[in-house]
Amino acid sequence: MNTDLLSKLTIYSPVMAMMAYPIIYTVIGGSYISIALAAIASLGAFLFLDYLKEKSVRWWIGVFYPILLVLIIVTEIYSLRSPELFRLVADGMTPARLRGMMYYLIVPVSLLFFAVMTPEFRKIMRIPIVIAVFISILMLVPMYETLSYAFFPPDGGMITDVTNGFIILILVGFCGIPPLVVFGLINSLQISKRIRTGLSDEHE
Repeated sequence: MNTDLLSKLTIYSPVMAMMAYPIIYTVIGGSYISIALAAIASLGAFLFLDYLKEKSVRWWIGVFYPILLVLIIVTEIYSLRSPELFRLVADGMTPARLRGMMYYLIVPVSLLFFAVMTPEFRKIMRIPIVIAVFISILMLVPMYETLSYAFFPPDGGMITDVTNGFIILILVGFCGIPPLVVFGLINSLQISKRIRTGLSDEHE
């Protein structure tokens, strides 16, 4: 990859890594959109972790975040080609449930990504981290329900009641993800400025 292009991508890698959060809105449909967002976010996360290698001894813990995004890409591609494949995991494991389960993990796993940042960067990302922690706690309910329906599907295989998990997803979708995305992008731009300055100093 061209050095100048790699440097520019590295500078904006924190911003790119934040692009995974809106994926949860594509849980009902929109596989191509989720693949594109996951690809951008995973590339940004890998580049940012590569930048952190010399600054954080625990950088490798953050790899779980982009790995999850890569798995989402693979899952989406397979669901487009062979939707029945996922029933091999469990009788009630539909593509939508597996997709939803992986989407619900994005915010909790991103906490590992935040954890490996330098103290300076974590301070900048303080508000997104607090929001992500709150959302992660709430997401335990829809994750539990999804696993329950997958491995112990109800008679008929259909869920007609409005569940607690569904209500929490609506709450998170309207009140949690938007501020997380906004603050995540704004604050990660501040980190991008620090990276640009650091790379400029290294080249001098």
